[in-house]
Amino acid sequence: MLNKIEEVGSNKFTFYELLGGIERVRDLVETFYDIMDSDPRAAPIRALHQPDLTEAREKLFMFLTGWTGGP
Repeated sequence: MLNKIEEVGSNKFTFYELLGGIERVRDLVETFYDIMDSDPRAAPIRALHQPDLTEAREKLFMFLTGWTGGP
């Protein structure tokens, strides 16, 4: 499937579209932070974040959306 990724504006799919769009990117981010917040193995990286992960979740969502070719 990755061979269908092409330049912006082409008729081929972006990585964002191949992932499943906004819902899947949001799910990915939520799952990542849920695991980081609950898995003891992630405690060192969790300690680098604020107690409230709302802003971090949104920033990662926006970054991944743009990085993968989304809006």
